[in-house]
Amino acid sequence: MIPSVHHNDMDCETEVDDKGELCKDWARGGLCTIHRPTMFLFCRKTCLCTGPYRFARS
Repeated sequence: MIPSVHHNDMDCETEVDDKGELCKDWARGGLCTIHRPTMFLFCRKTCLCTGPYRFARS
């Protein structure tokens, strides 16, 4: 039996944002939802694991 491969699987315990602290600022600006493909490349932990809602403006 061939094991299934999931290329988009991610482990939130080991995931790192490529753009560091900028990701939190961008999430506050709504970019996790406005520019999903770009944010997936650079800010996976902030946008997918932590959640952009944690950084939303009040």
